[in-house]
Formats: sequence, structure tokens, C-alpha cells
Amino acid sequence: MNRNQIQRILKKNGLQGDSLVDVWYSDHSKARDLLDRIIPGYGQKIEKQIRWETEPGIKALEIIKSKINILQKETATRNSERVRSGDYQIENTIIDFNQILIDGISISQFMYTNIPHTYSTGGWMDLLGIPLKWIRLQNCIIRNAQLSCGIFDNSEFYNVEFLNCNLNDCSFKNCRIGYIRFGDQSGSFTNADLNDAFVNAIDFSSKMWGGAKINEISYFGLLKISLFGKNSFSKYNNYTSFSACNVSVDSEQEPYKELSEYVIWFQNTISKFSKISSEPRIFPRELHRMKNVLLAFSTKNWSSISAIFFSAALIVLIFSFSFLFLKENFLNISSFGDSINFSVQIFTGLGYADIKPDLSKGSLGNTIVSIENIVGFIWISLTLVVIGRKILK
Repeated sequence: MNRNQIQRILKKNGLQGDSLVDVWYSDHSKARDLLDRIIPGYGQKIEKQIRWETEPGIKALEIIKSKINILQKETATRNSERVRSGDYQIENTIIDFNQILIDGISISQFMYTNIPHTYSTGGWMDLLGIPLKWIRLQNCIIRNAQLSCGIFDNSEFYNVEFLNCNLNDCSFKNCRIGYIRFGDQSGSFTNADLNDAFVNAIDFSSKMWGGAKINEISYFGLLKISLFGKNSFSKYNNYTSFSACNVSVDSEQEPYKELSEYVIWFQNTISKFSKISSEPRIFPRELHRMKNVLLAFSTKNWSSISAIFFSAALIVLIFSFSFLFLKENFLNISSFGDSINFSVQIFTGLGYADIKPDLSKGSLGNTIVSIENIVGFIWISLTLVVIGRKILK
């Protein structure tokens, strides 16, 4: 549900205002309850996020972003001085939200004083729903913050540790995430949105990342990597990348088990495909490329409709060229159109028409036809299995 849809729904139910913020705070309790009836919990999530778009929220957000940047710059300066003096032990930036003040009071006090609210963070600093997009956190320790429902889209996290924090239901779309963790047992990243993110070196357990949302690589994306051996991070990838993550599959939670198996498959498959770029010699590299393409066809996650029809078209073309090349073993094949028409008939099990093997020239034609017929039978069976699984899901 996008912002325009939310605004239309609220206005239809009697709330007024020029912008979504105005509409929401004309009666925030009613607005929250209306959305909660449509999607349970959604109204509460929007309320946590939309308060950062009010005048006090914008002011608080700017101060928080500025303080984060200042703390990181100060640490970087100290680390540079250490390196110049021969001390290579890097200091982490400590961002303690209890120490960040707005107009002389804490973030929570400032937000509660200026913006209507109906919830509590249980003693942690209230940063619920904060939109910290496009930020870069490296070698940081984050302390004392309730960050659930936060929006961290297009941000970068490298070697970040969280203490007394929680990040449930956060959005990490198109993020680079490398070695982020909790230094205690107080929080988790459950129900995180990892669409289009690059995730590296994390402990991908059900306790930490249960309910995470990802977008799986498409068959054509997989085929592209199999040919070129590169899985570069890009916002145009349109899939979530995983690398060097520690994954366990011992959870009894079926959605997490399915997700963890996918992550393991992705890491293993992409690792095999990536070897092609490290091969300096041309012939072994091309041989590896062919092996990659075959692996892309046979991988266990070979379950998309596009994969099935692409592979079917490729198989039909291969046999079409075979029939054309060996046309003396068949009756009435005189062009590529004839051979592809015959290949489609055999592949789908329709049988012979005008074109058929010439048995007077030997059994080679009949053998090739039998092979394609068996391959076609297997393909149709796989198609039914994949379609059945998608219907059951």
C-alpha cells in the first residue's frame, strides 16, 4: 500500500488535510485504527514512520544524522593520527543515543512532547520508524535505541554492532550489509525487508533474521552470472545477494527453513559460477562457461516458469539444427522451418506428420527422434511439477 492509497483511504473515512501528515494528525488514533483493520499492525507501523515527517520529526532527524556524521568523522581523525604514529589498532565509533540531546532533552522526550503518541519503547531511546536512508556506518557500535520499523534503504553497514537495540520490521532495501550483529541477546532483525540488498558475512539464523523478505534471483539473472561469472552489486540486479553468510537449517519454522535453504543454494551456486572470472586461460575459461550453463539448467532451484520455457526453446533449437544437419536421414526436410516444425512435434509428443525418419538410410534418425521424445516427456513432467508447486504456494 503506497502513500497515495493510504491518503485516499483516510480521506474516504472523514479525515481531512492537504498532505498525508496533515490527514494523519487530524485524528491519528482513528487513522491508525483504520489501517490496522485493513492490515493488522500496519497502522501502528505507519504511525511510527510518519511522525518523522512532521516539523519536530524533521528537526530531530537532521540533528541525529548530523551527530552520527560528526562522531564518525571524529573517530576517523583519531584513527588517522594513530596510523601515522604506528598504532594500527582501529577504534570503533560509539554512537550512544542516550547521549544525543535535542534542545537539551533526550530524543524520546522531545518526540513525546511535540508529537502525539500512544506507545512506549520500554526504556530504550525512541527511534521507532526513523528514516535513516543513504547513511554509511562503518566500524560502529550502536547503543540504546529502539529502531524497529526503521527505513535504512540504500544505506551501507560494515562491521556494525548493536547493543541494547532492536531492529524488527526494518527496511534494508538496496543496502550493502557486511558483518552486522548484536553484542547481546536483546534484539533481532526479524521480518527485515532485504529486497535488492547485498548481504555479506552475517549469522543468518532464525532467531536473528526469521521472517526476512528477499527477492530471489530470476532464471535469466542466474544464466547471466553463469556466462560472465560476475555477481556485482547493483541496484539494477533486482535480487538479494548473499555471500559468506553462516546459515543454519535446523529450525522447525517452515518459512525460515525454505529461506535458509535458498541462501545456502545461492551462495554455493554463485561461488561455482564466479570461478570463471579467475581463470586466465581462454580454453579452460570457455569450458568452465559451458559447465556453468549446464549447472544453471540442472540446479535444484530450477523452478521458474521462464526457466522451463527458455530451456524448452533451447532444446528444440538444438534438435532442429541436428535434424537439418542430418536431413538425409529424414523424409521431407528441406529448410530450417521444416526442421524446427518437426522438432516441436517430437518434443511435445504429437508424433509424425509429413516429416519422419528415413529408415532406408539407417537408424540414426530414429535414434535422435527417440532421444528428443524422452527429453520432451521429462520436460512436460517437470512443467507440471513446477506449476503444481506454484499453485499450492
